[in-house]
Amino acid sequence: ESEYMDIIRCKTAVLFQGACRISAILAHAAEEKERGLSDYGYNLGMAFQIMRDIHDFFGDPSDLEKPAGSDLQLGNITLPTLLYLEAHPDKFDIDSIRKNNGNGRGEIDEFIQAIRQSDALEQATSEADRFLKRGLESLFNLPDTPERDELALLAQNIIHQEIPR
Repeated sequence: ESEYMDIIRCKTAVLFQGACRISAILAHAAEEKERGLSDYGYNLGMAFQIMRDIHDFFGDPSDLEKPAGSDLQLGNITLPTLLYLEAHPDKFDIDSIRKNNGNGRGEIDEFIQAIRQSDALEQATSEADRFLKRGLESLFNLPDTPERDELALLAQNIIHQEIPR
């Protein structure tokens, strides 16, 4: 799980963090505002990537090239998968699933269904929510402005996306 968190930190959170921080720098904001926006961006990026990984278990109906489980087909193990495997260590051979790279689609589909029916997606959503709350805490330490309220709304929309069932 710590390796997964490192990956999404480097892949997504640092990008969000930099975008928020550079805005403060370009606006010549005080150091506390820069730090607050930086922390907000980091936590928003972590929450965003976890939610994106959750949505991978349902696919993108508008994109026939991206079926449910695309991450698994590529051999990527995301937080919902890790949480499921932690609770059910002997139910599936994850190495077999990863090595097939989508060639054993039936096995991947069975694994995806098991994850959907477990509480792994809810646990992952709770983890994303923890990052969201930390980001909002950083944000709400900044002055009350319409821009701050818009950033808070953006963050909340990331977490409260409808997860198909």
